[in-house]
Amino acid sequence: MGVFQKSNFTGISVGLVKNSCNLFHVLFILLFLLMTVYLSPEELDTVVLVEPEVIPLGNRFSITILVNVENPNLFNVEKPDFPSSIRLYSGPLIRPFYEERESRQISEGMRIQYIFTAVASGRFVTEGFTIVSGDKKVKTEPVVLRIGEYINGKLLVPPRIRWELYSDRVYSGQTASVILKAVMQEEIKIFERIKVDPPGMGIFENVKGLGEIETETYMNSEFFSYPVASYLYTPTRTGRVLLPPAYVYQDGLSGRAGGVWIWVDPVPEEIKESGAIGDFTLSTMVEKQIITGTEESKLHIRIEGVGNLDYLKPPEPLLEEMQISAKEEKVDIIPHKAGYEGVREIIYSLSSKEEHSEEKKGRVSIPSFKWFNPETGEIEKSQTEEYTITIRPSPVYEEKEEFPFTLMEIEEINSMREKNLYTQLCSYFFLLPGTLILGVCLILQKGGKALLPVLFILLGATLSGVSSIEELVLRGIEYYNEGELFKAQKCFSDALESRPGNPGLLFNRGIINYRLDRYGEAIADLRKAILYEPSNMELREYLDWMEEKLSLEAQAKLPSFIHPDIFFIITVVSWNLLCLTFTVFLYRKTAMIFILTVLLSVMFAISGGGLIYTALERGQEKGVVREMSEIKKIPEETSSAWFALQEGTTVRIISSSYDFYLAETAYGVKGWIKKPVIILY
Repeated sequence: MGVFQKSNFTGISVGLVKNSCNLFHVLFILLFLLMTVYLSPEELDTVVLVEPEVIPLGNRFSITILVNVENPNLFNVEKPDFPSSIRLYSGPLIRPFYEERESRQISEGMRIQYIFTAVASGRFVTEGFTIVSGDKKVKTEPVVLRIGEYINGKLLVPPRIRWELYSDRVYSGQTASVILKAVMQEEIKIFERIKVDPPGMGIFENVKGLGEIETETYMNSEFFSYPVASYLYTPTRTGRVLLPPAYVYQDGLSGRAGGVWIWVDPVPEEIKESGAIGDFTLSTMVEKQIITGTEESKLHIRIEGVGNLDYLKPPEPLLEEMQISAKEEKVDIIPHKAGYEGVREIIYSLSSKEEHSEEKKGRVSIPSFKWFNPETGEIEKSQTEEYTITIRPSPVYEEKEEFPFTLMEIEEINSMREKNLYTQLCSYFFLLPGTLILGVCLILQKGGKALLPVLFILLGATLSGVSSIEELVLRGIEYYNEGELFKAQKCFSDALESRPGNPGLLFNRGIINYRLDRYGEAIADLRKAILYEPSNMELREYLDWMEEKLSLEAQAKLPSFIHPDIFFIITVVSWNLLCLTFTVFLYRKTAMIFILTVLLSVMFAISGGGLIYTALERGQEKGVVREMSEIKKIPEETSSAWFALQEGTTVRIISSSYDFYLAETAYGVKGWIKKPVIILY
């Protein structure tokens, strides 16, 4: 029994000891947590220092981080990936610090120091260090390293440059940008000399305007990255191509961009004929689908987009009963990071192979054009286009009925000036004299006695300056009298290139076009001439006679007899006189001057209204049907015809869609008609 009691007491004693130990552990953990909370800062704060500020190449330097944590056991440092221009020598060395001065935002805490060796010169950025303390985490700002070289006893930072490629993998024949770029520069400089050796296996072109200026801000300093030189490279063979190192020189310093490799892949077999690589669209157009005798029509093949526009091969037209008499090419392209951007257009002059005594049908076929789009990795192609050109025999002029009109002579043509002052912005400066005088008088309240005279004789200067076209006109009249109508037509067309708005030249060409059975072009010439000379009754009589002969009953209304320039001149004169009389009225309020001011105000309002009305009347875009044409309900080549329009019919142009105009006839019927069929006026 006693033994039992002793044993029980011993167990109780052991339990008490164990409980005391557990309590002690709990108290210790609580005390540690309290100390951690007490010693840990409310917010982590850091300062990063680089010493020295400019680092000599090959020397050691330090990156120091100051953090407001007093216990080294309460935080960890995660270092970033360092650039290849530096090599870690030692660190991190962690020790406490205390700063009595108030120049830094941290006065005490821990100092974390890394020692590096500079192995490459230039400006580089090291990403921030990450400090972790408990549940707090902060990343320091990036560090800018300026590593320089001694030049003539001065420590200078050389420019840092590199190659920037559109892609390090391109296709044979693909044109892509290669840009030499200066990076991390504290100012934008033009370098004294740039040395770039072209890579082999291709075409290497120096171009302007590629690349952009980029700015970045580190440690309260702004840095620039900008293109030094830009190139377009078109490889001609497959394999691996080395873009050699490049060098720039400035103020005794040099910068070097290391060479880079470019992989050149073969192009797909499907596009080997065209060699076109990029993103393109192809469109075609035939100007005239009816020609007479040896007359020519023009075929336009237009390729638009971005890629190797300068090197691709456009499709060649296939001809039946036709021949190519001339070929020209128009190129409007600008450099682009993916090659060239713009338009390349080939214009073929087509004519009949031989003279025919009866009407024939010529055919023009443009094969499908294929290109490879590197962005999508797809082969794309255009549709095959086909055109039919009607070849009419040359007209027999002797059988023509007696023609009631003759060509205008050179004197009459020169007397007709191109009137379109109201459309020229500089003409409206003639409103300024009176406006300035009135404005100055209103501000200064003086100057009513020395009024300027009307200066509008200067308007005559804008109407002068007749270009010398006498030789072309005289030769054209001579050809016309000899029956050489095609040569005469060309002479007046050449003259119109110098003076496109001369009514006399348009009248003469209209007569010749009518004699050549080009009725649509003849009507267009006469209607253009009437726009410039609306009061000329001879022009109107000839147009009425011609439209009556062609049984064209419902035509677009002709413009009013008064040209907008008449209203424009009256408006300018009345406005300046109004300003002058109103200025006088401010100082001499007499009844006569008041009445004159009111009359001039009415004149200005009427002439201004007439100017607006006649300008809007001529602003409506109209056209003449060049040849018998079909109207469609939808703007698609394959859609069925709705009805036909007679050659010479006038229409009002409402809008356009790709190769079609939405046109409205004089009867108010609307439909889609192909653009080459319409002559705008």
